[in-house]
Amino acid sequence: MNDRFGLFTNQALHVEYCYRHPLGKGYLSAGVDLGLINVGFKGDSVNLGQMKTAYFDKNDPLIPSSLKSDMKFDMGVGLYYSTATWWVGASYSHLTRPKAELDMENGKQAVVPVVGTMYVSGGYKFRLPHNKEWALTPSAMVMSDFSSWDVNLTLMCDYLNKYRWGLGYRILGSVNVLVNIDIISGLTIGYTCEIPTSRLISESFGTHEIYLAYSFEILKPKRTNKYKSVRYL
Repeated sequence: MNDRFGLFTNQALHVEYCYRHPLGKGYLSAGVDLGLINVGFKGDSVNLGQMKTAYFDKNDPLIPSSLKSDMKFDMGVGLYYSTATWWVGASYSHLTRPKAELDMENGKQAVVPVVGTMYVSGGYKFRLPHNKEWALTPSAMVMSDFSSWDVNLTLMCDYLNKYRWGLGYRILGSVNVLVNIDIISGLTIGYTCEIPTSRLISESFGTHEIYLAYSFEILKPKRTNKYKSVRYL
């Protein structure tokens, strides 16, 4: 992940693991992601030369004049239940609440906290009555850091349980384009693009995410069939 907002950057590399267990008519999954997050401030891009107010000082020691960054351990957890037609899940990112410590020009450090976010989502798959190869999947996700919140509404089109594409809309102002394909059994590749619908579109190309996921069985099912040789019957 490589996010940029203003002069700040967030770069992260995570490894995810999920355990799935049959429960009722579906599966209950519990997962964790572990990794590193690097928070940076592009001090070499600060330009106060055009400021005409005495409030800003180009020589302010609290404003870095070069690129500053700090890397911290990061962690997230999630719980998910799914059946053939519907699902519901919840997750929490930045569980460790990492705090980046950036060195200032005066020798002190500025602490930049990475705020955790709670996600709650659910959806339902509708098979088209006259063509079972196609399905429409509406879903909703509520996101909150417990001081603000947002809602993401998505509609995906599914063909042969292999090819999926769709559109999403966030209430706070963005449109999402989503595509993913099951390449082989257990291997999925996907692409997501989030484009702002506010005036930020003039300053941003949006966020882009490419992901690759692979699922496989760790514990093989026990064999219940017993075989005996006729020589010992």
